[in-house]
Amino acid sequence: MRAAEAGPPGDTLSGRVTIAEVAPPRGGRARVRIRGELANQHDERVMIIELDGYVRSRGNTAAAPTGPLISLSTPSAAQPHSAKDL
Repeated sequence: MRAAEAGPPGDTLSGRVTIAEVAPPRGGRARVRIRGELANQHDERVMIIELDGYVRSRGNTAAAPTGPLISLSTPSAAQPHSAKDL
């Protein structure tokens, strides 16, 4: 994980999680590399994280799709929000 300079309170943050790589399955498991990025309202990255995880596989070696998995953004302090907004 890399963290850039911490931003001041009140910054608006948005995040993105991407499946960066899927390794071919071995022994019933495939390695999945996930990359997460968090940016402020000026589109400056404030955090980057890469995680490797293992998932059970059925042995299908077809290429898995990659790209954004989810996109998150936080509502500004002036906007009302609830759990359903997440």
